[in-house]
Amino acid sequence: MSRRQAFFLAWVALLLLSLGIVLGANQARAGEGLEELRELHQEGAIQSLEVVLERARERVPGGRLVEAELHREGDQLLYEVEFIDQQGVLRELFFDARDGTYIPGEPVREEQEDH
Repeated sequence: MSRRQAFFLAWVALLLLSLGIVLGANQARAGEGLEELRELHQEGAIQSLEVVLERARERVPGGRLVEAELHREGDQLLYEVEFIDQQGVLRELFFDARDGTYIPGEPVREEQEDH
């Protein structure tokens, strides 16, 4: 397994865990949320996390990925991606999960990283 594949699988696992927490909050079992994620991706209803992370990296060059989550806001699915930029500032970006489009105007929280 290549390093890129291992990295991708690790982030998919993180996304699935996050999805289980976010979407599973209203469900009896988190596994139902994970199944929903798989179905949405297989149906082409959402972009892969890999696509969204590539787009996020373009906006925060050289940044260190902190967290990626999938949120449901009403009928809209959003990826929330957090990076620490090269100056140590936390950048929070939002993307439409359906097409991977960056959503400007969403709050960008800028906090200095504690060293």
